[in-house]
Amino acid sequence: MRTIRIKRVFIALFLGLISSVYCAHAQIPSVIDDNMSIKGDSLMNQKLYSEAIQAYQIALTTSKNKELIVKYAYALHMNAEYKSEILAYEDILNGTPDDMSILLKKGIALTSLGNLDDAITVYRFCLTIDSLKPEIWFQMGKTFQVGQYHDNASQCLMKAILLKNTYAEAYQELGTSLLALNNIDTAIISFRIALQTDSTLSEAWLGLGNALNRSKQTDKAMKAYKHAIMMKPDYSEAFNNLGMLYYSIEQPDSAISAINSALTFDLENPIYYNNAGLVTLSLGDTLRAFKFFRNALLYDSLYIKALYNAGLSLHYLQKDRDAIEFFQKVLAIDSKQAEYWYALGLSHASLQDNVSAMGYWQKASELEPKNGEYWFAMGTIYAKNGDTKQQKKLFKKAAKLGSISAKNWLKYNSTSKR
Repeated sequence: MRTIRIKRVFIALFLGLISSVYCAHAQIPSVIDDNMSIKGDSLMNQKLYSEAIQAYQIALTTSKNKELIVKYAYALHMNAEYKSEILAYEDILNGTPDDMSILLKKGIALTSLGNLDDAITVYRFCLTIDSLKPEIWFQMGKTFQVGQYHDNASQCLMKAILLKNTYAEAYQELGTSLLALNNIDTAIISFRIALQTDSTLSEAWLGLGNALNRSKQTDKAMKAYKHAIMMKPDYSEAFNNLGMLYYSIEQPDSAISAINSALTFDLENPIYYNNAGLVTLSLGDTLRAFKFFRNALLYDSLYIKALYNAGLSLHYLQKDRDAIEFFQKVLAIDSKQAEYWYALGLSHASLQDNVSAMGYWQKASELEPKNGEYWFAMGTIYAKNGDTKQQKKLFKKAAKLGSISAKNWLKYNSTSKR
């Protein structure tokens, strides 16, 4: 009997041990789920989006709750993986197709991907569920903005404001669309209302600065840009716009300082490198300016402004054969701008290829017949060929069209004859 009791106790203890081990193993997936999700959150805070995506993917192998999928989708969004983000939202929508918050997120992702028609379709479906939700009208307006349909965008944003008159972001975006439609004064009002509602909106301060700049209110525009930077110290676009404002009022040292700050926070932005090049060119450092334009092209090899400015820099540096290569690339992208043909002519003229130069300047004058400088340039070719009659005829035409060079030549020659 004693032996039987011992066996029973042993079996009970063994079964208890087995049970505890099983339970411990059964809890492991949940522990992994929680740990990887927490790790993903931490990586997101550090802006390590690729690593966060991996952490959330591991967490999702054991649990596919909505909250976790949304975190995973947001990480994908921040890493510009919009197709995968959309698929993540569709996983949720398969079970709850009228989940408004997820539908809106899907619309934003589709807009980021460039599928604007699909995004609008999603928002219109949202309106069939709740046409009085201002967020739907707001997001639809932003999507129309991306497509440059600013009339449609304005209508949607005003609808959002009617439904929620304290919607600061909607006033801000409305200001952006009004500015794009050249309704500058109304845009300024819209930005100011946004800031009255929420004075911390850095984007509204930027928009106000842009609108004030367009209306030639330089001092007020400068203050608005500085407010934007105060609200968001790493706001590269505000630094850039402030820099170009300084450039426009001939304060190149302040301009280059501001644009360098923009580059500090966004080292891969070709626009900022191009603008830094323009300011540096105005300071007379042509070689350094060329290096800025070349850096811009490292990040966007087809950025036409940088291609053109790089060509001009090389022309100023008397490296016209290299300049011609840049101008030809410019014209391969856009052959309808007179100034590009004119610049190509300048480099050919510097290489004494007067026949080609004349052809390019004639092309420029056909595209922009009221630009006197093009006629003056053609006159210089006749001067080189000894045809003073035709030279004077073109110089007179150039002067009538406003060419300072032609006016000065005619004035000098008229005085010297006396």
